[in-house]
Amino acid sequence: CTHLMTPFQQGQDYKQAAIDGKIVVSYAWLEDCLTARRVVPHTDKVLYQPIRDENGVPGMEQAVVSIAGYKGPIRNDIRELIEAAGATFNQNFTKKTTHLICYRAESEVYAKALLFKLEGQMLEIVNHRWIEDSVRNWRRMPEESEVYRKLGVEVDFEERLDAEKKLRMDVEAQLEEEERSRRNLQELLEAEERARQEMQQQLLEEESQRISLRTQLEGEGQNREALQHQFSRSRSDIDS
Repeated sequence: CTHLMTPFQQGQDYKQAAIDGKIVVSYAWLEDCLTARRVVPHTDKVLYQPIRDENGVPGMEQAVVSIAGYKGPIRNDIRELIEAAGATFNQNFTKKTTHLICYRAESEVYAKALLFKLEGQMLEIVNHRWIEDSVRNWRRMPEESEVYRKLGVEVDFEERLDAEKKLRMDVEAQLEEEERSRRNLQELLEAEERARQEMQQQLLEEESQRISLRTQLEGEGQNREALQHQFSRSRSDIDS
């Protein structure tokens, strides 16, 4: 067993799984795996971690949250996070809403929210990171933080830029590594070429020494024959 599925970070099974180093996930992770027909990384979404307490994040019980501009699966994820945090999800944006999680400014709901704020209503306009971080850290994050004041479309744009920057850095690092490997290979080839030339030079020198030695031996042989011939002639002269 590599994974434990549980709705809460509580209980003996959860504690034992943490001790054993198992991956602890919520049922949302399994649902997305079945939908995607593959094992999705358990770190992809905050929803994949079991919630800490069924009573919700302290202080979130007072929050009435609406969503504007988000569509499809991410809207459903945000709604689940709102409910997991212990806040109240308000399907229709009304004056009861205390928090509006808004994706972009070009919407009737956003204009209505600004009007409510001008009228003095206590309303916070935040992006999806606010509810994600509140559940992840299990505390109500400060709505006035600049990180949460941005619209969702701004957050997505920044994340895409960061992803592209990281990809570019990874590609540059890979190219640098390939360049280092190329230079190392070039240096190795040059070293082998120098070694080959040195070996060739050594062989030429040995061949030159061999020729010189052969010439020397041939000269000594000729001298020996000349001495032998001279000795034979001298002996002939003596005999006669």
